[in-house]
Amino acid sequence: MMIKKIVHTALLSTLIITSGCALSPQQVEVSPQVTLPVKVPVVKNTVNVSVVDDRLSKVLGTRGGIYDKTSTLTIKNDITLAVKHAVEQALLKMEMQLDPNNPAVRFTVYIDKIDYNTPAQNYVTEVNIDAVARAEVKFGDRVYHGRYQSTAKHKVVKAPSETKNEEIVNGIVNNVLDRMFSDQALIKFLRSG
Repeated sequence: MMIKKIVHTALLSTLIITSGCALSPQQVEVSPQVTLPVKVPVVKNTVNVSVVDDRLSKVLGTRGGIYDKTSTLTIKNDITLAVKHAVEQALLKMEMQLDPNNPAVRFTVYIDKIDYNTPAQNYVTEVNIDAVARAEVKFGDRVYHGRYQSTAKHKVVKAPSETKNEEIVNGIVNNVLDRMFSDQALIKFLRSG
């Protein structure tokens, strides 16, 4: 009877350990939201927004585990459309008007990097994520360039679920866009017309 319990416990422990090591690929949906400063800057002008995905790889990273090369994390929707929508909504709150044909301001966002990694590959206890975006804003013959970066570390007790990873990825994209719209030099440039 005792041997049966020991064997049962050993098998159960092995199952728990190995199930935590083989992770499936995940796809997350990006739906960022820009948080504007408390005092929303008013910029009355027309604008056209475009977004360019300049990432070297469409894979954000791997989720770790024994087969970490196949446990990839990717974005399931079009990140350029999602970021464009978020930026347009922020600019509308600033009282700008969208005009794709003859805008006074051309606002281009470049997504340079979103990197997701798990330092301890076999057993995931931490997730690190880093994102970089640039803004190129053209107003007549003048151009403003800004670069925005955000990094976050998340301690976890196990590999994050798809829902948790979606929260982590959206959080870092939100942070980068928030930094962009908190850039006082950018706001001043938009108001200079």
